[in-house]
Amino acid sequence: MSQTLPDGRRQIIDMVGPGRLLGLGLGEHNRCSAETLSYVTLEPVGKAEPADLQDALHEMVLRGQALATLLGRKSAAERVAYAILDLAGQFARPGKSGKRGSICFTLHPTRGDLADWLGLTVETVSRCFTRLKRAGLIDFRHPEIVTLLKPEAMAAIAAGTGTLASA
Repeated sequence: MSQTLPDGRRQIIDMVGPGRLLGLGLGEHNRCSAETLSYVTLEPVGKAEPADLQDALHEMVLRGQALATLLGRKSAAERVAYAILDLAGQFARPGKSGKRGSICFTLHPTRGDLADWLGLTVETVSRCFTRLKRAGLIDFRHPEIVTLLKPEAMAAIAAGTGTLASA
């Protein structure tokens, strides 16, 4: 989901993975738009159980709060580490990585999409990916297939308690 700012820039508000609630807003006019980065099947909310809907709305609020913290207080490396962990959690491909404890996933957003989500430039996102790869935290043979090699070290970086040097 994204919003176009008055100056024409795009702010991605959330990356929505399988099984997640997608809501554009209330009222006659939407401030946000949505686009797919892969094949999707949408189901109307009317089919959801009230408890499931409440849980999904709660998750949307928590993710919005996390994004506010991410954009306001995190370094570039922390932001990219957070994004990799988040996307790995949503798009993991179990059993495909070949390395014990690693997580392989399809990176559906482009580096530009990630930059718009994380409030960074494309160059900064690319530099962070390169630094994470050199540190042995991630691997990618193709830009769209990422293997998270050390999830715990990546989580420490995302939380601000670890560094690339300590990984």
